[in-house]
Amino acid sequence: METDPDISPALSDVIVKATAKSAAARYASAEKMKADLLRALREPEERFAYMDPDEVMEKEGDGGRKKPRHRAKIWHFVLPASLMVGLVVVMFVVWYIAMFGSSQRDARSKVPDVLSRTLEEATQMLSNRELSISVAGTISDSEYPEGTVCKQSPSSGTALDKGSTVSVWLSSGGTTVAMDGLVGLTLDEAVARLDAMRIAVDSISYDASEAEDGTVIWQSIPEGTEVVPGEETVSLIISGYQGRTLVPMPNLTRVTTIGGINQILDVYGVSDRRFRFGTGTKGGGVPTNGLVESQTPSAGLPFLPSETRVEIYLYPEYARGAAADVAFDILVDDEKAGVEVTLVSEYGEFLLYETLLEKSEQPVSVSFRAGYLQEGDYTLIVYMNGSEAMRLNAEFTEY
Repeated sequence: METDPDISPALSDVIVKATAKSAAARYASAEKMKADLLRALREPEERFAYMDPDEVMEKEGDGGRKKPRHRAKIWHFVLPASLMVGLVVVMFVVWYIAMFGSSQRDARSKVPDVLSRTLEEATQMLSNRELSISVAGTISDSEYPEGTVCKQSPSSGTALDKGSTVSVWLSSGGTTVAMDGLVGLTLDEAVARLDAMRIAVDSISYDASEAEDGTVIWQSIPEGTEVVPGEETVSLIISGYQGRTLVPMPNLTRVTTIGGINQILDVYGVSDRRFRFGTGTKGGGVPTNGLVESQTPSAGLPFLPSETRVEIYLYPEYARGAAADVAFDILVDDEKAGVEVTLVSEYGEFLLYETLLEKSEQPVSVSFRAGYLQEGDYTLIVYMNGSEAMRLNAEFTEY
């Protein structure tokens, strides 16, 4: 039997009792029915009007004995009364649903089916139902085109409170490629192949072997394994010794974010790194082809990651996000002293200023205007001949 969730158990029991086949099982008076209806509003989950089936049968039957003919005349009065009671009950149910059921439905909304929709389309469909959207991740699924929704939670048809969030997963497409064999290649050759496959290097470690130093002797994803470009990472073991085996310097000019640069240098094991801004010879506004103007060591040159300082020169346009006036006095004891000022941020250290000072018995005043990527309060470190001399605080504001 189909039930209406908008009708409470208490109200349902009252309706069943009011429309019972036997007059003995129905309400004895309209006042008693009214009292139960009012109570059903106050206590919708209680079963005070519930009738046990055995009790109903006992009231409806009298052991199969034939009833006297004069009782048939009673139905001339009972039937109209039953119809009136039923009409009252129906009117009450309609009123109850209109007053209470609709307000409950208005506070909830059914989740639409957004599978195979683009993110923009799915967002609009959910917004129309006053629901929010959250992208939970991507899944390789050949059934759905790349960039479309291939999974949603909760599923369509689920009733949610308005303002709730629906999680979706976007398809990355079903295209896979076979993993190349990297064993025997030099590190730069292996990285070049992985770049072409859009597979990132997760980690590099070293192990002594009979293979030529600097060549790959193990890869975490075996050759021939089907992988999804852009979603897989691979770990490599290089023949040689940590801190003693030279590897080719990675090409950082192709990287478009500072976080991506730091990730690559972390993988290679470079701890000594510093960013600085270029000389401005490129010019012409913020370039569209990258972030890095140049690097030292140059890409491809052999280096020891744990022993080499890597310097990354960003295009000078990126230093125009914010600026600060910096001034300090410093005592120079040596005949000549190289002074450098760096800014410490979540991305690392950025060289802002460098100069050469002569020895002086009095403190030397240094002042300059520094540019940086973005506004904020930052710590500046002043180095003299490579050793930290002092720290300053500087507020960088709109350029």
